[in-house]
Amino acid sequence: MLIRELDNIFDLIEHGFWKYPVTGVVLISFILAGIFRSTVLPAMAEASRSHPFAYILTGLAVVLFFSRVFGTGSLWAAVLDSGAGVVAPALVKNAVQEGLELLGYLIILYGSVLFARQYWQADKQD
Repeated sequence: MLIRELDNIFDLIEHGFWKYPVTGVVLISFILAGIFRSTVLPAMAEASRSHPFAYILTGLAVVLFFSRVFGTGSLWAAVLDSGAGVVAPALVKNAVQEGLELLGYLIILYGSVLFARQYWQADKQD
């Protein structure tokens, strides 16, 4: 998702170039998951039962669902009567969408930090 968010930087190389780094990350992830397949599923199952995982899922829902729904131009055109000329619906749409994405990413970051702290504290006790 970060690579896709940095689309403007990759567009300096070529329009749509972000697809190549994403393909590389996906391939490397699948290769590593295949190599370490005996430990990946138990670790993922354990992580999904942890308290910080709820924050990560909430952040993903905000980024992938709510920011897209509230970033719909037709929604804001209907809510803000564009004929009144008070505020441009596109400006509100962009502000709300980017704000929700930022909120979602901050929630994901918070859950990740909690997860890392939990992991490091458990590691110190061993």
